[in-house]
Amino acid sequence: MLNYFKRGVNISIRHRIYGSFLLLVVLFIINSIMTIITLNNIQHSSNHLTKVIEPSLETIIDFRRMALESKIYTTNWVFLRFSEENKTALEKLRVTDYPALKSAISKYAAQWKANNWVDSLNKAFAGFEELLVIEKGIMNDLKTFSDYDDPMIKFEAERKIEEEVLPRSASLINSIKAIRTHWIAERTVQNNIVSVYSTKLRMFIIALSVTMILIGVFLSLFMTRLIIQPINKIRHIVTDLGNGISRKVTHDIKNDEISEMIRSVNNLSEKLQATAAFATEIGNRNFESYFEPLGAEDALGKALVAMRDNLKASNENLNEAQHIAKLGSWEWDIVNNGLLWSDELYDVFDTDRNLFNASYEGFLSFVHPDDRENVRSLMSKSVMDHLPFSYECRIISSKNITKIISAHGKPTKNDKGELIRLTGIAQDITEQKKAEAELLKSEKQYRQIVETSQEGIWVIDENNYTVFVNKKMCEMLEYSREEMMGKQNYDFKNDDEKKKAMDQIKRRKGGLHETHESSFVTKSGKTLWTNVSTNPVLDEAGNYKGAMAMFTDITKRKQDELLIRKSQARLIANNMELERKNKELQQFAYVASHDLQEPLITTGNFVGLLQKQYLGRLDNKADQYLSFIMQSSERMRTLITGLLEYSRIGANKELQLVNTQCLLREVLNDLNVVIHTSGAHITVGELPVIRGYDAEIKQLFHNLLANAIKFRKNDVPLQINIAAIEKEDFWEFTISDNGIGLEKKHSERIFVIFQRLNNRSHYPGSGIGLSYCKKIVELHKGNIRVESIPGTGSIFYFTIQKNPTHETQIELHTCN
Repeated sequence: MLNYFKRGVNISIRHRIYGSFLLLVVLFIINSIMTIITLNNIQHSSNHLTKVIEPSLETIIDFRRMALESKIYTTNWVFLRFSEENKTALEKLRVTDYPALKSAISKYAAQWKANNWVDSLNKAFAGFEELLVIEKGIMNDLKTFSDYDDPMIKFEAERKIEEEVLPRSASLINSIKAIRTHWIAERTVQNNIVSVYSTKLRMFIIALSVTMILIGVFLSLFMTRLIIQPINKIRHIVTDLGNGISRKVTHDIKNDEISEMIRSVNNLSEKLQATAAFATEIGNRNFESYFEPLGAEDALGKALVAMRDNLKASNENLNEAQHIAKLGSWEWDIVNNGLLWSDELYDVFDTDRNLFNASYEGFLSFVHPDDRENVRSLMSKSVMDHLPFSYECRIISSKNITKIISAHGKPTKNDKGELIRLTGIAQDITEQKKAEAELLKSEKQYRQIVETSQEGIWVIDENNYTVFVNKKMCEMLEYSREEMMGKQNYDFKNDDEKKKAMDQIKRRKGGLHETHESSFVTKSGKTLWTNVSTNPVLDEAGNYKGAMAMFTDITKRKQDELLIRKSQARLIANNMELERKNKELQQFAYVASHDLQEPLITTGNFVGLLQKQYLGRLDNKADQYLSFIMQSSERMRTLITGLLEYSRIGANKELQLVNTQCLLREVLNDLNVVIHTSGAHITVGELPVIRGYDAEIKQLFHNLLANAIKFRKNDVPLQINIAAIEKEDFWEFTISDNGIGLEKKHSERIFVIFQRLNNRSHYPGSGIGLSYCKKIVELHKGNIRVESIPGTGSIFYFTIQKNPTHETQIELHTCN
């Protein structure tokens, strides 16, 4: 069969290739049709999964979560009277969230094929709505705080929770769980269908791929024998032509493309033989030989003709060119010691032939004294050994101008082998030497600048190979210059940076220069980060010839940035953990204080009832006991309330500008009655504007002033002074009084929560006021302390940290 295709009756190679690709296209179309059919089935199942099953599952899960939240919010409504968030959430769930969720579930349920599960869902809706009616009744019963204090209303609400809400909620959640279980099973079935179709599609693609590979191998063998063999013959002929060997291709000529190529190659071989013959004539300096280019586009033939004409013209202009270049010839007749110079050489030495002593000694008289002995030695050696010579030396011309000449000569012998003359040329190379000296000086200065630069310098050629690196670049990468020369800069990068470098080289070839960051791997395996400023190197025609870049080591900066990012990440994580713990602590204090107040309220209510009904009807001890219980309950409620307020200091608030002068006026107005009653005289200095928490700062001043008024002496008028002093980083406030004072050993203890130094009957209070002050001051990153002398008075000092930016000054007349 292969031979049949090979001998095909005048079938062109093009049509054979078309036929092969047509076969592959047919197989590809079959594969596409089967793939599309299978993918449609997969898509149908996937759509059912994504548009019906998955959304149904999500909304059913939300329904179950809503049922749980409803139970929790209702329970909290009954047992946590201060839980306004739970009450708001329950109201929102009943009025807004549930209708929206029911609408969403119903939309997906309309696409369910199993009606029995639709019925189950409707029953769940009905059960939840009945539950909401019960919960609404509980909400109406416990609207205000006074409702919680009514034992009958409270007990009835608790009964509804235990006997109706909790059992109905459990039954509802079980119903929702059954619906959810069904749809999870349905999702598994659809996933299995998709998996089966995917497996079938994969097996079909594998089978068809193997078939296409086998057909491809067969077609490759066929095309190889049909095309590669004659092309190899042509390649050998072309290679021989490149080596100067002209011969023809021997092959069975047919009416196809390969045969046409062979005829063209044989024709080319014949024409190249004629061109080679003409080139040989030019090499023999036969400039009169005739040759016509092979055609209008024969660049080689035209070039040979132009070369012949140029060589002919160059030969004619050689003497003129020598004159222009100040190149002169000379001849020394050793036998007669006669020296013959050309006219150009007289011009070099700035002398007249009539004044010149045409001898070897006359020539030496022009040579610089420091170079004369060297020239004499070289000339003598050439005469003795019959060898050619060349040298450079300085001369002093007739015009007393120092020049540098380059001389070359060779000996000439007679038939007897005797040396009879030396002939040669001499050229003025003074300007050339000056230019070389300037270039050398410039290169030396450039190298000094480059080598002493604190920046790495790297130069590459157009193929990205290193042609120069300075000392700093070698030190940065820890390689020697020899190790880096001839290497590509990719060789010093990892795979990711190598891809970036390739893109950057493309931009350099486009003429773009840029600054960017790049990393390398040093010889010791370390990562070197650099800031790179790179520019393309172009020739006069604007062609890309390489690139030059300057590298600044920024590894330390990168490491610092990494440490900063890690520190910031740790700080964020620590802050989040601290916020979480604070929130948990606040929630605990809130719940604990409410849970503690519930039995106290109940106890207080029943003790109040007992006092109303039985006061005076029992003995004196019973009345006293009831009074003690009532006082203890009230004191306990006061402590719990104080603890709750202590835990809330600084929570969920933002810093703002606080005019403490205005704020203190408000505090004095609030304490006006007690100030008037105690006869206290208060003086206030000029107070600043600070950045802080308004309510907390107000509480701080209130507690300190109330504390000073409470602990006053009965026989001395109370004097209180308030002032503030500006320090470098903070404001220091002072509140001094002439009260009872305290001992130094108690100066720390008074700021501890619930710590008291005096009898409660003489100085009532909870022992929490100064602990408030300490926490408020620390919230503002300050500290608080007291200096006191018993019987003389106390001075409280506290500091408030200044804002990093200068606080905006608010004039006092803006106070209300």
